[in-house]
Amino acid sequence: MSRGGVKLIFDVILPALAVCWTFVLALDMVAGPSGLRALAEARADVSARRAELAEIAARREALERTANQLNRRSLDPDMLDEKLRSVLGYAAQGEIVIPRDELERLLERARRDAP
Repeated sequence: MSRGGVKLIFDVILPALAVCWTFVLALDMVAGPSGLRALAEARADVSARRAELAEIAARREALERTANQLNRRSLDPDMLDEKLRSVLGYAAQGEIVIPRDELERLLERARRDAP
């Protein structure tokens, strides 16, 4: 190889390859499987999972409160009365019972008719 060929390799080709390689690495940093886009997606996923976890924790606490109220040692008479009425369909004399589907229909009509 002549002196001009070696000069061409070191002065043109190697710097061009270095620039191309830098571009490839920068592109991978942004759009690659572990790049900035993947990081943003992972953060969004973590945020969604934390919100889901908070909802599940709140639901669990509500269920634990209900279970504790139904415990024999801490039986709340009002809670017992409410559960018996809802499960067995009992009503005291003078009470008005509105079936759930009828109540939903009335509420929907009221929402539509409201200004």
